[in-house]
Amino acid sequence: MFTANAPAGSITAGRYAMTVVDYSKAPGELATAVAEAAKSYRAKGTPTYDEPGNVDRIQTQRQTVETPNMTYLMTEILAHGTRLYIVEAETAMNVPPPAQFQASVQILDEKGERIRYEQDGKTRVRPNQ
Repeated sequence: MFTANAPAGSITAGRYAMTVVDYSKAPGELATAVAEAAKSYRAKGTPTYDEPGNVDRIQTQRQTVETPNMTYLMTEILAHGTRLYIVEAETAMNVPPPAQFQASVQILDEKGERIRYEQDGKTRVRPNQ
């Protein structure tokens, strides 16, 4: 888990996190991991947005939850390969929602190259093609 905090009073004030969970030793559990993670975020408040999305045509679950602490909790949850990725931002409701952070995730391969698929969701776009 990687976490960063933007200072109070700034336009980006809040907590930003990226969590990666390796399921290589329990691959059967990855199939339900996105749904389970999304359910855990719904339980933290009132969902105001909760729809499927995509990052580079990798299926995601995108959520905005208003918490009892008067914050927005925005997530982008996806699984790729043997890993679960959770992008999370929590900000006060009086600052702009951190949608840019939520949607900015890029999954990289072992060479550090961005993974992106064609519209069929199976054919990978290669750099310099």
